[in-house]
Amino acid sequence: MSVGLLGRNLDSSLIFAKEALTLAEGLTDSTQTEIKDEKLRIFKSKLKSRELARTYYEMGVVVGNKGDDKACLGYMIRALVLTDRTKDPLLLGMILKDIGITYDMLNDHTKALSYYLRSLEILDSLNNKRMIAGVTNRIGLIYNDRSDFPRALDYFNRSLDAAQKSSDSLSSMFAKNNIGLAYWNQGNLLKALDYYFKSLKDADELKDKPQIAITLSNIGLIYWNQKNYSNAFEYMFKALAIEEKLGNKLQIARNLGNISDLYNELGDYVNTINYNSWALRIREEINDKKGIALSYSVIADVNLRQGDSAWSKKNYQYANQVKYPVAIAYYTKALEIEKQVKDLYFTAVYLANIGHLQTRMGHYPEAERTLNQALTLSDSIGALNQELTSHQYLSEFYESTGNYRKAYEHRKAYTTIKDSLFNKDQSIESNRKTLSYEYDKKEALLKAEQSKKDALAKSEKQRQQVITYSIGAVLLLVFSLALLIYRSSRQKQKANLLLERKNRTIEHQKKLVEDKNHHITESIQYAKRIQEAILPEKLFEPGEVRDHFVYHLPKDIVSGDFYWRYKDGDDLFFAVVDCTGHGVPGAMMSLLGYDMLEYALKDKGIRQPALILNAINDQVMDKLSKSNPGGSKDGMDMTLCCLNRKTMTLSYAGAKNGLCVIQGANMSVLDVDKRSIGDAVGYQFNQHQISLQPYESVFLFSDGYADQKGGPDLKRYMDRRFRTLLQQIAELPCEVQKEKIETEFKAWKGTVTQRDDILVVGLKV
Repeated sequence: MSVGLLGRNLDSSLIFAKEALTLAEGLTDSTQTEIKDEKLRIFKSKLKSRELARTYYEMGVVVGNKGDDKACLGYMIRALVLTDRTKDPLLLGMILKDIGITYDMLNDHTKALSYYLRSLEILDSLNNKRMIAGVTNRIGLIYNDRSDFPRALDYFNRSLDAAQKSSDSLSSMFAKNNIGLAYWNQGNLLKALDYYFKSLKDADELKDKPQIAITLSNIGLIYWNQKNYSNAFEYMFKALAIEEKLGNKLQIARNLGNISDLYNELGDYVNTINYNSWALRIREEINDKKGIALSYSVIADVNLRQGDSAWSKKNYQYANQVKYPVAIAYYTKALEIEKQVKDLYFTAVYLANIGHLQTRMGHYPEAERTLNQALTLSDSIGALNQELTSHQYLSEFYESTGNYRKAYEHRKAYTTIKDSLFNKDQSIESNRKTLSYEYDKKEALLKAEQSKKDALAKSEKQRQQVITYSIGAVLLLVFSLALLIYRSSRQKQKANLLLERKNRTIEHQKKLVEDKNHHITESIQYAKRIQEAILPEKLFEPGEVRDHFVYHLPKDIVSGDFYWRYKDGDDLFFAVVDCTGHGVPGAMMSLLGYDMLEYALKDKGIRQPALILNAINDQVMDKLSKSNPGGSKDGMDMTLCCLNRKTMTLSYAGAKNGLCVIQGANMSVLDVDKRSIGDAVGYQFNQHQISLQPYESVFLFSDGYADQKGGPDLKRYMDRRFRTLLQQIAELPCEVQKEKIETEFKAWKGTVTQRDDILVVGLKV
């Protein structure tokens, strides 16, 4: 590539490249036909072809960097044709490599591999280690995507060798990371982790933030596979924090997906769905097909796990008719995508899962066919982990159908593969522990023997002393006193040693508590960033209403109160919601409530506030009753409004949360239902509608402000005092209203602890 062109602004580079193309095309002047020296004429012809080839190549680089892959490919192909004539091997190798990259960008990986291999053949002949490192790394990635892990590992190792010989630290970093990936896919977690940490060290030295984030995420996944969940969460959240700063949506979605998967394994389905929904929205936005397939598989897996839980409790009907069909539907959607992108590994994963579910549902012919397809595919790509799973599911299938011979064969194959995957590393660790134990055992025996000799020698000495001093009672008394003092000293030493051990234990426990508190606080702080990211930056956009404010003051780091908006033509939907509790429990409920509002309007298309509250009430009763069959106290209070900007009508429905309308000295406290969402199954909320006049003020609020204790008598602020405050400030600009509300709250609260989350919304129409 031309360093000069790539170092400039892309638009300027395109101009210079076009000028160079014009000059190159004019190398053959009008007198060329008069050149009698045939060698000179051939030389000039080759010179023109070489310059044209380089210029077309650089044009391709520029337009490729601008994102026009098809135009890039056109220029590169022209450069390739001309370079074939001039026999410039280095330029030919560069062009072939970049054509491969372009086909990679166009998702035609078969053609990409063909051009990479042609480029590698030329670069090997030139012994150009730096370019060999880059090309072999890309070849390895294609084989890895095809699930040909042994061949991928071979090319990644070639890339690392070439990078180290050419002192190319960047390529070396990428190669180490990809070697870790290949080992991981083959089930060798210890080697994978080793290479990931080597890659992370290189990335830190290069200050390569994107690669640091990717490697941290990979390390987190390895720890997850080792059941080290604490370290897994730590590395995943570190990676996510970096990706959010970088704004890399693809990697943000991948990290969110990994966190969702980890919560899923731990049985925390609320966090699983929340993080997966977040990831899916981003993946659909950027059209990340493989990511979308993974998100579908998470939904399937949650339903599979819930179905298996019901199955274990002998609730077969619920599992077979509700959960398993949903799981199969989403696994099938994911499988269709993986077949499109030709990912053989995940194709095998989803086939195995579908076959497992078909077994549970009694669809035996389909189950046998699907599971054998999964096993054949896993075996062909050398994916031992998935081959292990396929044998397990086939063993369960044949046991269900009464074919115990085949069930035993697959169970035996399962055990053999499991031993080959895990026993090697475990045996090394076991040998190390055995040797250490034997050494400690021998050392203890030697110490015991020496102690025995010392004790005998001491006894003999004491006997001689007793004989010697037995003639004098005084001397005997002195000896006795000395012995008593010695024993007292020993007891004191033991007491001091015991006290020291207790102090060390206390100090260690203190350190553990501090570490846990630190991690918990970090997690809650991160949850706050997630909650703030979900909430709209502004409740209303400029021009939608005359003015508005939002006063939101969580009691703890995260809040159970939240606000929400949605626009549909001339209709503006907005809500103030107070979820049960505050802090982390309240925040989890707020995420649930936010998703339910989004689902009711965007997915189900409900447009009547009362009907939306009814739908959310049904969902809350359904979801929370599963965790508390005897009745749930969890729920939310909500005011949901729909303002039509043309007709100036306000439709609203309320679940305990109130609202009021003020114009001048007139205040209207609007009626709402006295039931919370989650109070009763099938409760029907009432809808109301009023007409608004220009410059009227509307206030929505949770109960936190009025419930706050303070003042001279440490009493609640109360609803009446709060409404009086709103009436006093209604004519002021909204920003000033917010300041007055905040000042009044701080003055009333004083040094008293805040009781609840605070949320007040005001707008002028």
